[in-house]
Amino acid sequence: MPRRVNSAGRTGTGAIGNNKRKTHGRKAHGNWQVIVTGFNAFGARSSNLTEDIVRLFADELHLRGFGKVPVEGIVLETCCNAAWRQLNQSLKRHSQSRIVLIMTGLADFRAKITPERVALNLRDYRIRDNHGHKRVAEKIDPRLDNALLTDVPVDEIRKALRRQGVPCDVSNHAGTFVCNETYFKALRYQMTHKNVRSVLFVHIPLPETYLDSLRHDNGFNGRHKPAKPSYGNGKTVKQSAVRRSERKQAGAGGKQARADKQMAIDMLTDAIEKITLQCLRRAIMQGKRRRASPHLVSQRD
Repeated sequence: MPRRVNSAGRTGTGAIGNNKRKTHGRKAHGNWQVIVTGFNAFGARSSNLTEDIVRLFADELHLRGFGKVPVEGIVLETCCNAAWRQLNQSLKRHSQSRIVLIMTGLADFRAKITPERVALNLRDYRIRDNHGHKRVAEKIDPRLDNALLTDVPVDEIRKALRRQGVPCDVSNHAGTFVCNETYFKALRYQMTHKNVRSVLFVHIPLPETYLDSLRHDNGFNGRHKPAKPSYGNGKTVKQSAVRRSERKQAGAGGKQARADKQMAIDMLTDAIEKITLQCLRRAIMQGKRRRASPHLVSQRD
């Protein structure tokens, strides 16, 4: 079944889309749906890594002993109104399914994958969004509290990823731009829609910065074996970036740099799939416990 990728003028075809991962297994029991989102390019950037991750993401996820769960990928417009309109349409389209929603955004000043614990009820844009909106110090929803927290155990996700050698930290601040606003609106939607079982936003670093973290934390050298860092070696991310720039200007390592970038994108996509599977598995287990003990009612139910 082809995966739908919803974005303005994009159909999911192309070089990156043709490399989508495939999964195999029997059809899932129950009506579950995974939604994975990214954003298109914004500000001075000509591309957005999270758009690549959405296009590379598997069409289906397979849980051992459970079966296959379909995935819809959505590339959201980086606009406060348009992003939520796209996501809201998808959530309503799957209103008869139990939904696990994983949202991703680019955080180019971070070095690790960061699941977000909190969405602030605040929009305070440092730049205009793609439709020209410039919100300054205003509440997203004046009726609600200053923040909403995900019920996904982000500390467990951090521990699980770190055990697998994936650089990951928990974040308590999703920013005040469109990423945070869309996250807040998704958590607000979950409050009144019982079929939305999990909502989590994950910020992603730049590919080059992520490789720096791998090399620093795990001695990663691109061959999945511990080794001395090929660059960085105790230097800061900024110093490593300068080194890369100097190498590029000298005309050296261009081909390797492209290969490293694609490898990092693949690894980041794999990490998001791991997070999604963990959230999906937890949501399914919670559903089983709810059916086994119907007298127990969760706070959200």
